[in-house]
Amino acid sequence: MNNKKVLGIDLGTTNSAVAVVDEASGKAHVVNNKEAVPTTPSIVYIKDGRTAIVGANAENQLGGREAQNVIAGSKRHLADDAQWTDDGKFMGAENYPVFNGEKVTPITAAALILRKVVMDNPNLALGNSGEKPRVVVTVPARFSPIAKARTQQAVLAAGLDLLGMIEEPVAAALAYHNGSEYKNRTIFVFDWGGGTFDATIVKFDDNGVGSVLVKKGDAWLGGNDIDNSLGFYLWRRYAEQKKNTAVTLSEDSFRNPEKARNNDVLRMVNKFRRIAREAKHALTTLGSYDVVIDDGDVVLPLTRTEFESCIARHVEGTLEIVRSVFSDDRAIAPEKIDEVILVGGSSIMPCVTMALEKAYPVWRNKILLSDPHEAVAKGAAICANIMANGGGEIKVRNYTEIAYGVKCVRRGANGGDEYYVSNVIAAGATLPACATDRFSTYNDNQRDVAIQIFANESKASSVSIEESKEIVNPRSNRLSFEREVRADTPIEITLSLDESGLLDVRGKSLVDSGECHFQLHVTGTLDEKGMDSAKKQIAAGVVQ
Repeated sequence: MNNKKVLGIDLGTTNSAVAVVDEASGKAHVVNNKEAVPTTPSIVYIKDGRTAIVGANAENQLGGREAQNVIAGSKRHLADDAQWTDDGKFMGAENYPVFNGEKVTPITAAALILRKVVMDNPNLALGNSGEKPRVVVTVPARFSPIAKARTQQAVLAAGLDLLGMIEEPVAAALAYHNGSEYKNRTIFVFDWGGGTFDATIVKFDDNGVGSVLVKKGDAWLGGNDIDNSLGFYLWRRYAEQKKNTAVTLSEDSFRNPEKARNNDVLRMVNKFRRIAREAKHALTTLGSYDVVIDDGDVVLPLTRTEFESCIARHVEGTLEIVRSVFSDDRAIAPEKIDEVILVGGSSIMPCVTMALEKAYPVWRNKILLSDPHEAVAKGAAICANIMANGGGEIKVRNYTEIAYGVKCVRRGANGGDEYYVSNVIAAGATLPACATDRFSTYNDNQRDVAIQIFANESKASSVSIEESKEIVNPRSNRLSFEREVRADTPIEITLSLDESGLLDVRGKSLVDSGECHFQLHVTGTLDEKGMDSAKKQIAAGVVQ
């Protein structure tokens, strides 16, 4: 087997990376990209409507004349359910450029990034066999089932063969575990990347197999938010010194610059975001830094203390989530943690370690920061290698935070119909999970049944419709009978979650041969026509 066709991909908000497992050593390593560096900026620049430039060259266009044609941070919008319609249309598409005749969406932007980091990497030596690379792609721990389904569609649109998905903290735990004797040890993964934050406890048994005890996170708390806060702070100081500026920026300009659809605003926001990022990186090692703007026309002295004060609310946001982890009834006490692993670029800031040691003094000398940028990709590669070779087991077992159930109807106390959700897979079930339950028709003379799947976070066996969110579109997921049936005709529904947390549904009639099976008809994702269009859009354009 060519291990270079079995890949782990860290699809990051800020940067992405691809890793493989070396056949000789069995160790995972990140493969440098075409530009001879391990990570690729997750930024897409659409040039002339047919060429998608991804990575550092796209990042360079953020302050250029075509800033409105540059897409950054698209991964966050994969999880922004409020921006998607039930049939998979992205409401923010009007703010995105046109590529190969169609508007780019977060799904196609992610596909372009995936295609770049894999297909445009000479160090992977993929050859011309036509065989699709098989990949495991990482996702944040708090990605919803719908966000995972959109990520899956991005992988397929990129022309890759998806083996599965793995949550980023779990991937990091796998990477640190690889080649180590993690037995009877409990680790805490503090994963703070460019777009998201995840906090996870993983407990390893005496066989070295880990289990996720608790996971919490925020899909809107990352390095981008730090850059926005510092960028706005520096902008205000700059504007005070310049007195007159070509544009006026607000805090919302940094949070949502795309809404302005004003290239001057975009260019200025991107300029100060980049300045803020450079200052952030410098202050990781320096106590003070001179922020030089406009070729030295303006110089803003910035101390680490000022910087840390500017971003204090974001650091406190991570600590609130850490505290929520240890207040969970599944958690163990902080003093029983053996190692604290810091992952993600934002975790490198000295104030992170200081804040954790202040909040949890028992963690002094337990905090590790040795592989923050590459651990997630390496863990994905380890997972991919296991899945592709069909041997061994993934050394960290995960669980679903979400319960999955079927919409049912019963006669209410007032004689009217009352709808509720009967949970089939319980929240907290270990992945992979599979459960079957028996239901029945409600009316006479039915020829088919709509199987409507809802997700919720309840631990109860049944919940109200209001407590749940529909995730499977009933229009295309119907179980048909061979003839009209009476009320109370039995059917069987089986729900399965793979190790990625992707849902598979099977319905079966217990009176004839009727059955149905579906996986991807999920609300808020592209339908079959949309997927075909996305694949053609990516394949027909030029990706550099």
